[in-house]
Amino acid sequence: MSSFLRSIISVSALKLVDYIVPIIIMPLVLTRFNLEGYGVYSYVLTISTFISFIYDACLNTVGVQQLNKLKGNEIAQQSFVISAIFFKLVFFFVCAIVFIIISETAGKSDYFCVVIFSFGFGMLNSWYYIAKDNFRFIIIVSLVVKILAVLFVLYYAFELHMFIFIQAIASALVGLISLIKIKNDNRLGKISFRHIKNYLKNIKHMYIYSGVNALIQPIINSAILASGNASLLGIYNVVMRFVAVSVTFSNSIITVLNKCNSEVFYSVGHKTNYVEVKYRSQLLKLLFYSIVVFICVAAISYVSIYMTKGEISRFFIFLIFSFSLAVIPSILNQYLTQLIHMIHSSKNIVKYEICSNVLSLISIFLFSSLFPYYYIVYAVVLSPIIITICCLWDLKCKNLL
Repeated sequence: MSSFLRSIISVSALKLVDYIVPIIIMPLVLTRFNLEGYGVYSYVLTISTFISFIYDACLNTVGVQQLNKLKGNEIAQQSFVISAIFFKLVFFFVCAIVFIIISETAGKSDYFCVVIFSFGFGMLNSWYYIAKDNFRFIIIVSLVVKILAVLFVLYYAFELHMFIFIQAIASALVGLISLIKIKNDNRLGKISFRHIKNYLKNIKHMYIYSGVNALIQPIINSAILASGNASLLGIYNVVMRFVAVSVTFSNSIITVLNKCNSEVFYSVGHKTNYVEVKYRSQLLKLLFYSIVVFICVAAISYVSIYMTKGEISRFFIFLIFSFSLAVIPSILNQYLTQLIHMIHSSKNIVKYEICSNVLSLISIFLFSSLFPYYYIVYAVVLSPIIITICCLWDLKCKNLL
């Protein structure tokens, strides 16, 4: 089996463990806590994911590239890993404190669960296992912990808050074990503020455009929650759960492509012919793959909601189709933005992200009173499509496609 295929399978297995529990327990949550309860649970996950993104600071993308840059220098690699993890821990505590102080979303137990969830999501550090091509330990740990969490949910989680708490503890436990594992693997490394400074300098533009993009989901969830339509919140999050799972699984392929492309890029230098890496061929294959994923997401989402609500109105079918459509540009954007970032063109992506997301936010605040609930479709679908078009144009202008 080739190293490329083995890496894809390993990363996919790791992602599968992370998402298999939410998918397996979805029928249980929908039955035990109704569609509204699932909406609240997904809202907590959305906020937790956003916080973990903030303090991760693009390490899941840049970390692999940095370790490839330092290839052959084991001490420097270990120092970078230790320095990056130290920075993340400090940033996590800052984010957690700020969130607890300013949040006005739910009860104190939900605040606590959001913090626990975000710790687990961010401290998994899957980028490290991708760079080292060593997944067995973390896959086994994640699988055991998630199975135990499912058993606890089945027998003890008869209240929504207890269910959310059990899931949060399971996530945090995996993150903590991963953190200890990484620390032991890099015992020779020392905290280097030079590594932290270079790392922060490298992610400056990428962090801005990724942050603007990540902000959309919390705003949409908050807008739906504020509207008082709990069923719509549930339907939206059921569909977006499958979209997120699909995009995350697809990220396994894209991350491995990023690893292979960056190895070629950094080994032969900046003046190489980038077309040799076959970016156009990779992009066309990803496009075909994303269309297949879109069809699967729409079908599975429809069946899941139909089993819960019975008959579904045409409007909700339209929403399911529209939300699912977002998976196509979302998958392509992961590849395009990582590629553009690698060739040091992140400033352009910042402009694309900001412009597209500003248009989405305008649609939320201006169109919500004129076209109730349709503004959600604009925000979900419009933004990633605009980003895809801009990124393709950027690469075309550089003769990379």
